[in-house]
Formats: sequence, structure tokens, C-alpha cells
Amino acid sequence: MSGRLAGPLLAFVALLAVSLAACGDLEDSGGDDTRGQLTEPTTATRGEPKPDLPTIPAGQVLIDGQLSGSLTEDVTDDFRANATSSGLAIDVAPTSADVAQSFGRLCAGEIDFVDTSRRITDEELQQCTDNGLEVVDFQIAFDAAVVVTRNERDVGADCVNFDQLRAMYAAGTPVTAWNQINPNFFPIQLTAVGPDEDSTDFTFFGQRVLGAADPTLADFRSDYQAFPRENQIRHAVAGGKGEPGGAPPGTVGIIGFSFYELFEDQLRPLEIDGQSGDRCVFPSEETIASELYPLERTLRLYTTQRSLNRQEVQQYLKFYLQRSEELANDLELIPISDAVRNQEIARIDDPLAYGETADGATSEPSPEGVVSTTTTTTPVPGTPSGSGVDTSTVPPSGSAPPTTTTTTSTTETTTP
Repeated sequence: MSGRLAGPLLAFVALLAVSLAACGDLEDSGGDDTRGQLTEPTTATRGEPKPDLPTIPAGQVLIDGQLSGSLTEDVTDDFRANATSSGLAIDVAPTSADVAQSFGRLCAGEIDFVDTSRRITDEELQQCTDNGLEVVDFQIAFDAAVVVTRNERDVGADCVNFDQLRAMYAAGTPVTAWNQINPNFFPIQLTAVGPDEDSTDFTFFGQRVLGAADPTLADFRSDYQAFPRENQIRHAVAGGKGEPGGAPPGTVGIIGFSFYELFEDQLRPLEIDGQSGDRCVFPSEETIASELYPLERTLRLYTTQRSLNRQEVQQYLKFYLQRSEELANDLELIPISDAVRNQEIARIDDPLAYGETADGATSEPSPEGVVSTTTTTTPVPGTPSGSGVDTSTVPPSGSAPPTTTTTTSTTETTTP
């Protein structure tokens, strides 16, 4: 990955708040409007775990969740090899499982960790609280889905919100042209391409944007073109060898951020407004790692203070965090900053390393190691609403873009 995070993220957040620009005719998408914000620490007396919770056998560490696309399996292999050579009698058992069921098991005291790329919901958090369990969140790495065209000149504008993304990709959408999404776009055909069902980006986009719990091709528009490799998506959007004229304008694709970085000279990301309707965010390492970019994916490990009191859990988690940067780079993910990693390692031994947390709150790390806590959850988007989408303006066959275009602002961010 290029140019790893440097400089304080807090200064970046302040700068970005001033520089984010409106892209015109966008409406509230109902996204998580608390991403990237800091909240003040709170204090309250914590309860004790219920005495009838099951006991995990000594020497075992149990992990459930969404293992695909995470660091857990690679870390576990390395930990087992290290434990064997050093004589540690610790067995780590990661199991791929439905994340909602995994949170149920965590809150029932049956496992030590949930591996996930979504936040715990209010209902899941309440289940843990009812059992006297304090939930602790460890960030591991970052990734993102990027929605790309060949360039802004092809389609006329460069920012969409969640409703418009759903109108572009969801099953049953009547949208066939870009100007049906927003009048600022050209009246040219919209062709949607992206990954197939085996891709982490497919699952993530289907869950975050389309609101499907277990996305399949049936959740996407009927003419969606699915490809098994990102290079095929790139060729569909930008053209490839033997195509001197490139791909036809109007094709939009979904790829991973790391792949986009390799070909940023050929592809133009759409900025995404997932919040208030005037907040167009360009995908970059800074906006992804600060959770400002709405299609960011934070790899997380959730545990409980009860599990953190176990020596084998402490040893495994310290090893995991110490290996996270190298493995994130190997997997072309964005690592957490050194300051956050150090704060998280301190949190393993010190319950106050994140600051005091109220009952019913999630103990979480803060950008660049600043002690604060948040209690937010990510809502699951609903079904496509078509809000702000004009389906009556269908371009005539062979129509060309207008000779005058609307200028839209973009938000390129750099670390001061």
C-alpha cells in the first residue's frame, strides 16, 4: 500500500470537516452519521458476569465469525507454530459462522471472540449487558469497496448517495441511464459490473448498500455483470489490451480499494455520501482509516472483559495485534496506526486504557490513541427506496452527452 498513515488523524478530521463539499441534488441516505466522530468518556459502575455462564476450558481460545477476508486464520497459524516452539499449551479454534449467531454465543459466554467487519448492534450489546458482560472492541485493519467509472468526463458528475447506489445496483431497479440517478449525470446508458458471489466485496456491498443479510446475485439488478477477478472488472470499466478506444462510457464497477490504488491512473472513484446529503467523501487511506468514507470496512475483534481476564486470551490477542501490521500489508489492507495498536495492547491489561465506559456501552479504541469511547452501532440499510431518483427520463437510443456539463466539487484529502 502506498503512503501509510502519517500525522495525527485528529488534525485530519478537523481539516476534512472544513473541506468536504456538496455535489448537488443529494438526499439523506440514512447511513451511519457517527462514523469518524469522537465522544467524551463516560463513567459508570460495571456489573458482574452472571455466575451461571459456561466456562471455557483452560488452554482454549474460541473464535467465531466472518473469517473470510480477515487476518484471523493467518494469525492463528502463526500463533500455533509459535506456541509449539515455545511450549505454550494454548489451542486456538477459529470457526466460520454467521456473525449474528456469533454475537449471541459471545454474549452467552460460550466463545472469546467475534471476528467481524460490522459493529455490534444495540440488541446484541443489550444481550451482553443483561448477562453482566462488558464488550470490548479491537480494531485490526481497514479495507473498503470503491465504486469506479473510467473518468468523470464519461458520466458528468462524481458523487452518489446510498439511495442512488441502490437504484444503480439493486434487484428490480427501473434505472437504465445515468441521468435517472441525478440530472447532473449525462443521459447515457448505465452498465453495472462488479465481483461475483465468492468475493468479500460482493458480500460487503450487498449487506452495506443493498441491505441483504446474505447477498446473492438475486439481490442485484438482472443485467448485473459479475466477474471472478478484479482485472476483468477493470477491463469492463476502462478497457484493456486490444481495445484502443477503451470500454464504452457509462460502465460502473465495484472493486476493492487496494486494487483501485494499483490502477488509479485508469479509474475514477465515485465519491460517496452516506450521511447528510452534502458530504461527498473521496476514498483514501485517511478517510477509510478514520471511518469517514461510507464504504469502509473495519476488521474487528469483539471480546468481553470476562474473556480478557483469561491468560490464554491475553497472550493470543497480544500476538494478534503485534502481527497485524505485517499481515495487513501482506493482504493489501490498511493497517491500524501504531498509536491505536499501542492503545489496544495496553487495553488488554488495563480496563481503563480506553477510558471509563458506561454500563451498556462498547469499550472501543480511539483515533491515534486518544482516550474516548463511543456507543454507536451501524444501522442496516433498508430496501431500495429510489429516493431522489428520476426513472422517467430514459435517453433515446444512441443519445450523446450534452455539450455543457455541470461542474461538481471533489474532496481529495491529504495528510497535513
